Amino acid sequence: PRPRKCYYSTLDTTAWPAAKLYADKVFHRPNMAATSAMLEEIRTQFAAELKVEGWMADEDREAAEDKLHKMFFQVGVPTDAEGKEDWPEKTTALEGLLGHELYPNEMIGDRLQIQEGLRDLTRKPDRRKWGGSTPTAVNAFYGPTNNGLWIPAGILQSPFFDVRNSDARNYGCIGAVLGHEMSHGFDDNGRQYNARGELQDWWSPSTVKGFEKGSECIASVFDSYSIKGRHVQGKLTLGEDIADSGGIKFAYKAFEASGGRSPPGRRLFF
Repeated sequence: PRPRKCYYSTLDTTAWPAAKLYADKVFHRPNMAATSAMLEEIRTQFAAELKVEGWMADEDREAAEDKLHKMFFQVGVPTDAEGKEDWPEKTTALEGLLGHELYPNEMIGDRLQIQEGLRDLTRKPDRRKWGGSTPTAVNAFYGPTNNGLWIPAGILQSPFFDVRNSDARNYGCIGAVLGHEMSHGFDDNGRQYNARGELQDWWSPSTVKGFEKGSECIASVFDSYSIKGRHVQGKLTLGEDIADSGGIKFAYKAFEASGGRSPPGRRLFF
């Protein structure tokens, strides 16, 4: 429908001003601190697992631990390295420029986007930049060339997360998402990038062989899943399968470490 098309077009043009408005007026800010704490708990469980992985050579294990330690998190809204809010210039660039007609507004937005792209050519790359996403996205992302995690404010709300929900529910929902994205740093694609996000063959042949053997096991498990008679092809979905497996595993371990050991809590987690 035309009204819906106009709505989404306007939202696309004003994505960052809309994100700032959402963050200031709607977003439950306490969810940011709680999510950051959960991320660190999941990272702790991930690091503990790396220490006992028998298929990794010691040197590769140390490099993987370093990569995990250097992985940065952007939670809720844009922040700098010190954790202070750091909204991009385009958040306020449209102030006083837009009118009441759709097409002229789109042209103004497109022009500013092109100008920003040209300015970026002369700027030092910013590893913490949000790229094509904004804080209103109901999603989460891992960037292999950044070694960073983005958890937008849009997903930090019910049913995925609320600081007022039980630990079982939060770890089972957003916790699994956080663990999933963190695991992407070590899946069949993410493992090819080092701690600085540089494409590098940083694993020894023996570690690669061990990874491939474990990957075959995961692929075979997902091969067995079918939906209406059509089977998943585990080798084609391997990156997501590894992330799903790691996400559930590390979120559950973090949940248990937080004191969630009662049978009702465990059932609610799943």
